[in-house]
Amino acid sequence: MSGDEALVVTPELMGEASAGGARGLPAYEGTLDVDVGNLLVSDPSPVNAKEVKKDVEGKFKEIATTMAQALITKLFALPSTPALVGRMVELPKPATLLPRFKPLPKPKPLTRWE
Repeated sequence: MSGDEALVVTPELMGEASAGGARGLPAYEGTLDVDVGNLLVSDPSPVNAKEVKKDVEGKFKEIATTMAQALITKLFALPSTPALVGRMVELPKPATLLPRFKPLPKPKPLTRWE
């Protein structure tokens, strides 16, 4: 992912929700890399081990909730068109190159008819 696509999550960006507002989402301060083309969000900053040891499931649920909210916020910012089942957006090209599990297939030799 390119460095210019980093999203710094602040209470102002997340609205009242991250400050413990009506939705009850936890406050989270950190840098998130959002790749809308792959629907991928990552946090390059290290996890605070002391906070995680206190409540492992709660801490990771908080991080996952914030990441999902950041991705959804970016998706709703894209131009959309109406569809039968709601609204549709065209995703931009992926910024993160994902590795392949298997190598590219080799081209098959041409048959005598081709």
